[in-house]
Amino acid sequence: MQKKFSVLGMSCTNCALAIEKGLKKINGIKAVNVSLMAKSITVDFDDKLVTDDIIFDTVNKLGYTAKIFVENEKVVDTTTLDLKKRFFSSLVLLIPLLYFSMSEMLGLLAPDLRINLIIQAVLTIGIIIINFTFFKGGVKAVINRAPNMDTLVALGAAAAFGYSTFALFAMTDAQLKGNISAVLS
Repeated sequence: MQKKFSVLGMSCTNCALAIEKGLKKINGIKAVNVSLMAKSITVDFDDKLVTDDIIFDTVNKLGYTAKIFVENEKVVDTTTLDLKKRFFSSLVLLIPLLYFSMSEMLGLLAPDLRINLIIQAVLTIGIIIINFTFFKGGVKAVINRAPNMDTLVALGAAAAFGYSTFALFAMTDAQLKGNISAVLS
């Protein structure tokens, strides 16, 4: 039996490959054709061994959403709209974060060092919460051994956050000890 499904959440070729690889592992599936552009998959399977629910569950475990394809039905993938909302929400927090993190270097008025650090931490945590979907999707993709764009974004953000946090505490420690040359280096 051959059946077509709509898939939501695919954003790159690795997403399509992960779905194809995941479905091909199921006993009874003969062939899988994933179309990233059409946001669909066509599955050729033995209907005695494989049900629609098995396909839905497999795609869902990989971090995507599948449903039965309906001809002439416009599939609305809200991924792009969601990314735009998260971007602008993050930007609202990022602008004050930039001010508080760079104000002293630019000679602008800044609050006490400890208050400044607390404000930066709260704003950063807000940005992380807004964009936690990248981390959740990235970790899920790594667990499934099919890294995707979420993995790349999560890895880059985690590395930048980790290094920035280390640098912030190293500079703060140097500043509290009066070691201005260490602060500036």
